[in-house]
Amino acid sequence: MARYVLAVFVTIATFLQLILAQTEIPHDNEILKWEPSKEMKTKYPYYLSGYDDEGAPVWIVEFGKWDLKSAAEAGGEITENFDKYVHQYFATLVNSTGDISANQGFFAILDLEGYDITQAKSVPGIQKFLWMAQTFVDAVKGDKFKGGIFINVNNFFENVWKVAGPILGKYFNTVTVFGTNSEAWRSQLLQKIPQDQLPEWYGILDSKKIAENLFPEKNYYSCSASFCGDKRDKLQNVTDFSDI
Repeated sequence: MARYVLAVFVTIATFLQLILAQTEIPHDNEILKWEPSKEMKTKYPYYLSGYDDEGAPVWIVEFGKWDLKSAAEAGGEITENFDKYVHQYFATLVNSTGDISANQGFFAILDLEGYDITQAKSVPGIQKFLWMAQTFVDAVKGDKFKGGIFINVNNFFENVWKVAGPILGKYFNTVTVFGTNSEAWRSQLLQKIPQDQLPEWYGILDSKKIAENLFPEKNYYSCSASFCGDKRDKLQNVTDFSDI
């Protein structure tokens, strides 16, 4: 039964690809000037967290809070504004990359905490997610996406994410997916992004104490990129943060 449902959704995804290929994409300059309401910014949060060692912008998307079901089912102006918000969201991420040769595109962290069965079983919500996947592919245009990490992923979202694979194509394999075990994804984040470029509420600052114990001769915040990289290689083996 599960395989049948998955096959149906893959069919839907392929069908949507054919339709969405004809969708008009707003010009970046035009969409970036649009001002969404404060309510939309609160309901669909994303923000620039910092930069990785190569200068690529790191964006965090609290996607578990995004109520795609309501946005898709509302219709009219509400759905139109949501679609416009999504176009602006991707345009903002792409626009932040600047010179691609210098920073190799943007890096994204999607936090799925809060995503539940209500979203996963909503056909309009899933269709909207697949539409977002196609919109993403159209927006990044080649090499503007450096990669991503999904954290706090549960079974509900994991199944929906797999359905998006045919739409995302090569980008699907540039994303690493982690479950709700924070000890697993913290070390991976530290390998890719300096800890002072990540939010404190992800518990990343706890690792500073580990670094200070492992490398008392250096200041973890002011170290060079090469030395920080060496630290992250060693920190990835530290999985127990409970004693900090």
